[in-house]
Amino acid sequence: MSPAQDGFFARRIRRMMLAAGLATVALWVVLAQLDAQSAVAQGTASAWPLTADGASRFAGWSPDGDTVLINRWGEKVGDQVLSELWAVGVLGGPAIRISENAVQPAYSPDGQQLAYLSFAVEGHWIAYRRNLANGRDASLGTADWHTPPVWVGNVLALVRDGQVSLAAGNEELRFPSFPQRARVRLT
Repeated sequence: MSPAQDGFFARRIRRMMLAAGLATVALWVVLAQLDAQSAVAQGTASAWPLTADGASRFAGWSPDGDTVLINRWGEKVGDQVLSELWAVGVLGGPAIRISENAVQPAYSPDGQQLAYLSFAVEGHWIAYRRNLANGRDASLGTADWHTPPVWVGNVLALVRDGQVSLAAGNEELRFPSFPQRARVRLT
């Protein structure tokens, strides 16, 4: 290597070391600002816990923002640990258990119904729709546990066996059908 090339590589190495040093300093500054003791909820002076058990998981909000759905570990059935679903008022009051066995909850847009999935047996999941006014559940058939139910207006969309299923009112699940060789693009 020529002396000119040696100088070029030495300058390049010094620049890379300087850049790495500056990046390290910037990282320390960011981490210092993110210190957990100085973190606060946006728009408030402090955050407050809704649950104190240390085992709760956030599951969803009611459309009016007054209720938070919480999942907590429940009974063990075989290899599966069930997940209880609880409603907690954001302004206080007692937690209300909605189900001993529910995950992936979704409120209807009007807040009058709640769809959720429930573990059945041998790895199968059942979709339910609960009327919150009278507390009655309606079974909607099997569903894939890893895809939550979604409300589209008053129609409930679920995934079952890799297909999207629709349910409206008290009707059973029905599958949308497309003409053979139809081109469908989901956007």
